[in-house]
Amino acid sequence: MSPSASGCCHWITPGKTNSPRHLGRQDFAGDHRGTPQALQAFIREYLFVLLFQACAESLASENASRLAAMQRAEKNIENILEELSAGCTVFDRNPSTKSCSM
Repeated sequence: MSPSASGCCHWITPGKTNSPRHLGRQDFAGDHRGTPQALQAFIREYLFVLLFQACAESLASENASRLAAMQRAEKNIENILEELSAGCTVFDRNPSTKSCSM
């Protein structure tokens, strides 16, 4: 299965031990403001968000380029069908000439 088919971020999704809820119970139980544990948990969550955002942007970019390619292909198909339906027997593939060669 390709990474884009299964989602490119499946490997960075937090599990039960790394989820923000679990961190909240473990690292922030009680008053740990200003402690190294709180800073470490904050940095870990910040890095996770940065990785997730980069992965989401990459996936969105990939989908946008696929959509653009499909739209170009659809337009090309429509142009070819118009040329063929005009009664052409041999289709001229030269884009500079908009006529069919007989």
